[in-house]
Amino acid sequence: MKTLFFVLAAAFGFHGSDRDSVRVDLSSDTRTAYAKAADAAPKDPMLALVRLECLLMPNPVSVGVDKGTIPSGSQGFLDGVRQGLSAWSYLGDSPYKLSEMSEAQLVVKFVDSVPNRAHAQGMIDAKRQYRWSHTVHEYRVYGTMYIVRKTGERLLSRDEVGLVVAHELGHLLGLGDVSDPNMLMGPFYAGKRQTGPTADERTYVQDFRAVLREGIKKLSDPG
Repeated sequence: MKTLFFVLAAAFGFHGSDRDSVRVDLSSDTRTAYAKAADAAPKDPMLALVRLECLLMPNPVSVGVDKGTIPSGSQGFLDGVRQGLSAWSYLGDSPYKLSEMSEAQLVVKFVDSVPNRAHAQGMIDAKRQYRWSHTVHEYRVYGTMYIVRKTGERLLSRDEVGLVVAHELGHLLGLGDVSDPNMLMGPFYAGKRQTGPTADERTYVQDFRAVLREGIKKLSDPG
């Protein structure tokens, strides 16, 4: 079982891939979480299972918007959040759904600046928790997404809000930042004409989620 996991891990660059030589890559946090699942598999399969499920997120993560942080008259901000969520709907099993604040696991807040990241346009501060025993397991994903209201001296447009939301949700799906400005996971710039992941990014996420599902299947039915 451990061999299987490390073969799959190597396929996604866990062993010293050169980030400058690839167009899409996993984030360091995702690499670490996946490697920990690999380490746990031979001695504690239930822990490995819940770690993989926490990465796959088969139970939808409810996303709510703190409407009190939306600038007055900026209805486009809420539409932009919807647009950002829909960017990942091609997955079929997208783990994101828009919900009321009272039910939200992930809260979107519009702010003047991102905490501790002065030049960032957005940031997702997500936590993953899990509990397990020999017979049962459960996980929880929750946190806050911060989006800076303005770029320069003006408010973000609807499409720009959607772009930032889709980018940050890409991190939660496992993607890392890239230097290519033409990619969703590339740097933000005002007026960037993009509303979702590129073909490479879409394929990469689909492939990674397939790897997670295969690992979950092997752990759930090792026979």
